[in-house]
Amino acid sequence: MAKKIAGYAARFDSPSDDIGFIETIDHHAFDGVLRTKPDVLVLFNHDAHKLLGRTASGTARVSVDARGLLYSCDLPDTTVGRDVYELVKRGDVVGSSFGFVVAEDVWNVAPNGQVKRTILNLSRLIDCSPVVTPAYPSTSVTI
Repeated sequence: MAKKIAGYAARFDSPSDDIGFIETIDHHAFDGVLRTKPDVLVLFNHDAHKLLGRTASGTARVSVDARGLLYSCDLPDTTVGRDVYELVKRGDVVGSSFGFVVAEDVWNVAPNGQVKRTILNLSRLIDCSPVVTPAYPSTSVTI
């Protein structure tokens, strides 16, 4: 039986860690880009040399629900695929991330001086990836 992983690469209205600013994602940020049926890669730690699957080949899937951007991937029987499966299974890798290009965002400064960014719309969705250190702590990946 093929090994699989799945998780949330992004969660709506859930703040990122402080990456020089705090970022959140609007509920409609992925609507336009997903209508174009992009070829979204699944990579370990966003590394193109660690390809796990892609939507164009049918080995990966992406969708949006009320909570965020979901992805799933049929892992390859490769060293990277087996390693990622074991790291997720053991609980060493528990978060995910997404690679993207912003089409529209809004920046604000909170009364305490914290800079906040809200992503409203993407022009590209490049990858959904299990990662060791996600920028958004509310993301997930499971087997």
